[in-house]
Amino acid sequence: MRVSPTALILGAALAAPLVSLNGCSSTGGPAPEPPDFSGTWVLNFDESEDLGAQMQRERPPGPGARPGARPGARPRVNPEEMQTRMRAVLQGQLAFKLIQTDSTVSFAGAEGAQLVYRTDGRWEGQSVEGLGDIRVRARWKGKKLVLDRELQNGLKVSQTYELEPEDGQLHVKVKISGGPRTIEFRRVYDAHGEGG
Repeated sequence: MRVSPTALILGAALAAPLVSLNGCSSTGGPAPEPPDFSGTWVLNFDESEDLGAQMQRERPPGPGARPGARPGARPRVNPEEMQTRMRAVLQGQLAFKLIQTDSTVSFAGAEGAQLVYRTDGRWEGQSVEGLGDIRVRARWKGKKLVLDRELQNGLKVSQTYELEPEDGQLHVKVKISGGPRTIEFRRVYDAHGEGG
C-alpha cells in the first residue's frame, strides 16, 4: 500500500498505545490491559525536545563518508540525507487523534489521513512516497507501546509511547539509529478536548 509522507508523519505520532494483547505475560497470567490512549493529543512545545537542534548537535563534520570504513560494510547515511528523511518521518506530529481498539491503534491528523497498526508485534510493509519501502511493527511492552520503523537505507526509528498518570500527558521517546549517530529525544503531548 502507498502512504503519503504526511500520512506517515501523522501516523508516527499517532501510532501510539492501543489495544489489549490476548496473550499471556511472562509470569503466565493474562496480559495486563494496556492504558487507554484514545483522544486528541497536541504537542507541548515547552516540554518537548527539538529534533532540529538535536540533529545539529549530533551532526558530525564533513560530507558524511567514514574514513577507513571496512570493505563490504553497508554505507553510512549522509548526515544531510538523514536529517531530511527524519524530518519527513517525524515532523507534522503537532496534533493527532488516536483511536484504540483491543487489537489495533489508529491515528488521524488534521488533513484527515489515517493510519492503522496492529499491535501484535508483526512486521508490516508500507511504501511511502519520498522514503521508499519501509517496515513497521507495533507492540506492547507492559504499559508502553513501541512503534519500530526500518527504512530502506538502514535507518531505524523507534518510538515508545507512555501515558504519565500524574499529569495525564502522553510522553514519546524517539530513538533514531543506523545513521552517522544515534539520536534520542522526547516529545510531550497534552490531551485536548473530550476523550483525551
